[in-house]
Amino acid sequence: MTTGPQPQTGPHQMTGEGPSRRLFLAAAVVLGVGLATYFILEAYWERQQPALKDPSVLLKAVTQFTREKIARGQPVPASISLNELVGAGYIKPDDAAAFKGVDLTLYPSALGTLPQAPVARARLADGSQVLLLADGTVQTTR
Repeated sequence: MTTGPQPQTGPHQMTGEGPSRRLFLAAAVVLGVGLATYFILEAYWERQQPALKDPSVLLKAVTQFTREKIARGQPVPASISLNELVGAGYIKPDDAAAFKGVDLTLYPSALGTLPQAPVARARLADGSQVLLLADGTVQTTR
C-alpha cells in the first residue's frame, strides 16, 4: 500500500543545507573576501600615497624661487621640476611625498599669461599626463 511519493529525508533536508543555502554561503564568503580586499588595498594606498597637507606650499615655493631669481638678476626658467624645488630647499621632502612616483613640473612664467597655458604638468607612472592650465581647467592625456 503506497500512498504517493514519500518526502526525502537525506542529510541536506535534515540540516537545512540544500544547494541554495550552500550557494548563499559561497556568495557571502566571496563578498566578504572582496570587501576585505578592497579595504586592505585602500588602507595600503593611503599609507603609500600621503595626502598633500598644504597645497599652498607649491605656490609659495614657486613664488619664492621666482623672486630670488629676479633679485639675483637671473632669468626665470620656463619650467622647474618638483625635484629641483626640493633639492634647492624650497619644498620639504615630507611635503613632496604626496607626489611620490609622479614627475611634476611647474611653469612659473605661465601665470598671468594665456588662459590655456600650462601652469603644472604631472606625468603619472602609467604614462598619462595631467595638465593644470592657467584658467584653472585640468586636461588629462594618455
